[in-house]
Amino acid sequence: MNKEEQLMEQIGQPTIEHHELIKKEPVIGTPFELVTTDEGTFVALGHYRLSESMTEDEACRLIVEKDWNFLLSVINVFVNQLKLKENEQ
Repeated sequence: MNKEEQLMEQIGQPTIEHHELIKKEPVIGTPFELVTTDEGTFVALGHYRLSESMTEDEACRLIVEKDWNFLLSVINVFVNQLKLKENEQ
């Protein structure tokens, strides 16, 4: 067991899963990227992961159909970025 797994076990959190990056491609006309790993595809905005793993078609549909849960995730990213900038000043 490595140090990260030991720490997560001690604080009662599930271990973080690491997956091999297969490809990362921008979605034309949006600020989003589709990131494909050995577990599936997810939507990302910068270094923020916005969705669970799914098929590439499902991930594209999530962006195009503007799912409310997805939009709330996007808003959350912007709020976090604003807080980080405020803390830096």
